[in-house]
Amino acid sequence: MGYVERGHLIRELLRLLRTLDVKKAMTVKELSDESGMGLRQVYRWLKALEAEKLIERFGRFPARYRLKPVGSKLRRTITK
Repeated sequence: MGYVERGHLIRELLRLLRTLDVKKAMTVKELSDESGMGLRQVYRWLKALEAEKLIERFGRFPARYRLKPVGSKLRRTITK
């Protein structure tokens, strides 16, 4: 993978976070379709968000994801 502008990465992450900011958990395919991002990019961002404990994962086949509920680290920083 070549160089990608930081602004592009930030816009991509924000697009995924907006898609994740719903009450129902979504599969990677649903996240890809809703956000307009490729599956690979969605998987990469989900891995990073899981490492930071900002999202919840449900099930395995297919796994579903959503932002952690109110009170999580991310939601606290957004509302300030």
